Amino acid sequence: MSVNLAGNFLLFMTTDPISDLFVSLHNAIIVGKDSIVVPHSSLKERILTIFKKNKYVLDFVPQGDVKKTILITLDDSRMRKIPHFRRISTPGHRVYSASSTIKKSRN
Repeated sequence: MSVNLAGNFLLFMTTDPISDLFVSLHNAIIVGKDSIVVPHSSLKERILTIFKKNKYVLDFVPQGDVKKTILITLDDSRMRKIPHFRRISTPGHRVYSASSTIKKSRN
């Protein structure tokens, strides 16, 4: 999502929405924003549920009817955690592996 000079929100199509969510969160934390708005998807909601559980975000609220968005509230303290993500499989370079080789998560 982007904001033009008139203050209007511009939604844009992306080829990698998960990566865009991670970059938006990372940039907002670095700049010190209290909240951000990202385009909605059910996968992003599930990812944000995990982030909320692990205290990377305070809260998130889906908004809108026609053009749905998600308002993400970030921690307002100075000691924010800046998560580092590394995407292994991307839309341009898919990486496949057997289910037995995937490591268990900490939770």
